[in-house]
Amino acid sequence: MTASLEQDADKQALIRLVRDCSVSGVTRRVLLLRTDLLPPRLLQPRTLRQVQDAVEPLQGVDRFQRYELAHGRIGVSWRGEDAGRLAQALDHLERLLLAFPLDAPAMPELARLFDLPQDGAALVAVATSPSALAEPNRPATPPDVAIVRPPLDALTLEAIEVRLAQAHVARFARHRPVCRMATAGFALAWEERFLSVPALMAELAPDHDGMADPFLLRRLSHIMDRRLLALLSASAELDGAGAFSLRLNVGSVLSPEFLRFDHAMPPRLRGHVLIGLQPVDILEDLGSFQFARAFAQARGYRVVLHGLDVTLIGLLDLAALDADFLRVQWSAALSRLDLAALRAGAARWVLTGADGPAALAWGRSAGIGLFEGEAVQGTTGQASRRTAA
Repeated sequence: MTASLEQDADKQALIRLVRDCSVSGVTRRVLLLRTDLLPPRLLQPRTLRQVQDAVEPLQGVDRFQRYELAHGRIGVSWRGEDAGRLAQALDHLERLLLAFPLDAPAMPELARLFDLPQDGAALVAVATSPSALAEPNRPATPPDVAIVRPPLDALTLEAIEVRLAQAHVARFARHRPVCRMATAGFALAWEERFLSVPALMAELAPDHDGMADPFLLRRLSHIMDRRLLALLSASAELDGAGAFSLRLNVGSVLSPEFLRFDHAMPPRLRGHVLIGLQPVDILEDLGSFQFARAFAQARGYRVVLHGLDVTLIGLLDLAALDADFLRVQWSAALSRLDLAALRAGAARWVLTGADGPAALAWGRSAGIGLFEGEAVQGTTGQASRRTAA
């Protein structure tokens, strides 16, 4: 059977799925990847394979079905939520987009999620539309001209806050593995859970740059903390969870939302959930940081100090801060650090941004055994997801 016949067969199968769900009321979720929206210079076999492989984590979900559609589009359908595997797939796509040039499509354009039966008509319309590359009126973006968006402003942030209070934020949720070096590669130590700022901005305020104003970004992070804690307080999110970490502001650790999250925590997860705090809270108010850290540790949480680099390592008294783990961002500047001093507390260090062999080699030389990044992404299976930290 030729490729075009296979694509037509899969298109008809997808249309049948939409029709059957509409008639019977059976629910399905469908993720559609529109690789034809990639600019021509990214339409290379390696890039297409990277995008298409992003759906691999979904293969183990209930009633999984893959559809090879015209113009290189990929559709996958499944039954149930399975937010963890979906978040893993979307996180992989988001990382790819961050590495692509500025004329790459936004995340909501490249990957669209549909719920059947209610989104059936929209799915068929998008899945069977002509290729974007063949559309003569498609606006072209000059390859060397950056798209400059205005920074987030206070009025837009207030609008986002209202929409976030009403939105189901699971679609913005992401999982990122932190892996422990093991005898045969890497083993999952815990998952970092967070809400994606780029994904949220792309849907709620696509015309603004959410990262440009540090003050408003910090205020937005407080709002996202509350919504993430509310999401994770649901029993369905915690019942099947393994060890995980949350990055929170100091004020969020002392909030009513955190207390509700703590109350919902199953006994088996006590001691296996980590709270990530940030150096900016130390620099702003050391006393509040120390109180929040002690409060979290007294409740059985371990504390991770995020966002360390060479400068902060030299500036802060890390021993006095009494964090359980220290998370440092990989850069070539780390070579200036005293490896002997690092090795003395290597069990506490997490090397993030470990995207290649240079980072792994330095981490090993420093005695570090915990890594986060592309070099260890996908090296652990779903079976190890319940591994305790």
